[in-house]
Order: sequence, then structure tokens, then C-alpha cells
Amino acid sequence: MLEARGYTVDSITSGIKSEDLIASKDGVIWSVEVKKTRNIESKHKAQAIRQAQKRKLPWMLINHIYGTSNWLMQARMQEPEIWK
Repeated sequence: MLEARGYTVDSITSGIKSEDLIASKDGVIWSVEVKKTRNIESKHKAQAIRQAQKRKLPWMLINHIYGTSNWLMQARMQEPEIWK
């Protein structure tokens, strides 16, 4: 999904104790958390922000919208978007 939108995925992590991946676009490096759960919860955003702060990077959270093929993308200083 990220590569289709012009991001470069720089490194993939385990996602257990840190973000799921690091991605970059237009010179900005993002800490990206991905959630494929039944519910979109505020604790997901808090986790994404906390993990990004550790690396001193802007955060991005991508939640699967249950029952669809769509994803909700939220990121620091950006309007949320639905990705298909």
C-alpha cells in the first residue's frame, strides 16, 4: 500500500516492541504502525505516537477497516484518508 502511494519501505521490524516498519517519502521518514484488528481503538494511535517519539520520527497509523478491503490511514499533521 505504501509503495503504491510513492513511499519507500526502508526497513521492516518485528512490530512487537516497536513500529511495524519505517517508510519514507519526499525526504520524510515515518514510523509506521499497522493494525488489522476488529476495532479501531484510540490506544492504537497512542501506541503509534509513543513508538515514533522514541525514534524522533513523525507517526503514521494504518488500521484495517473490518469487513472491507479498505484501510484508514492517520498520520501526524495530515487529514485521515481511506486507502483502498
